[in-house]
Amino acid sequence: MALLGVGLPSNSFSMLILTKYRQFIKIFILDNLGAFEA
Repeated sequence: MALLGVGLPSNSFSMLILTKYRQFIKIFILDNLGAFEA
């Protein structure tokens, strides 16, 4: 994760990407858990 941020010109931009990425992963995991429980 840290190496990904180094390649980007703006640190704030990398943080924005990580935030969106984490939200996407969280939703993806919750959807999978809901499917398994159903």
